[in-house]
Amino acid sequence: SVLRDSVAAQPGTGVLIAAGGRDHYVPSSESVSLGKALEASGAEVFMHLNPEAGHGLTEGDLVETSRWLLDRTSGT
Repeated sequence: SVLRDSVAAQPGTGVLIAAGGRDHYVPSSESVSLGKALEASGAEVFMHLNPEAGHGLTEGDLVETSRWLLDRTSGT
């Protein structure tokens, strides 16, 4: 697919994707597809999907981002 051909990540690269199920600009299905393409190229993808959220960040997104960052940096 075009997406898979245009997305590449260094193996082991951490990627956080936060998506809202009610986003009118970027459907959550596109975020899921991006995550799968990044995983296929070797990235370690963490997907946070809030079915009630729109396009903006929510408090839950910030909480999950904090957890993800702590997990990624706890061994350094």
